Amino acid sequence: MPEATCTYYAGNHQMRPQGFAFLCDEDYNRIHWEVTPGLYKCKCGDRFICEGSPEAGTVIGKYVTEGAILGAAVLQGVGVLRIDSKYIHETTARTLDGFTFLP
Repeated sequence: MPEATCTYYAGNHQMRPQGFAFLCDEDYNRIHWEVTPGLYKCKCGDRFICEGSPEAGTVIGKYVTEGAILGAAVLQGVGVLRIDSKYIHETTARTLDGFTFLP
């Protein structure tokens, strides 16, 4: 679930793929998921990270929403998103309330 209603669209967050996401935890330890997660972003600035490709109708799998993203860093020349690992969720759903995933 999103932390709040989208301030740009005044409803669901319109999430568009931004590329792959490399993840680390609060202590900058690399987090490995089954597949390399994708990063999605809404025009309001909220981000979403997940294993699946919900814009293509696949299962979301593990995911985190904006509230779990602590920041971004460059480690050894690679962009990494730092997340609070206790807020990693998992679902077999192909969509989530509050989000619309677009290609």
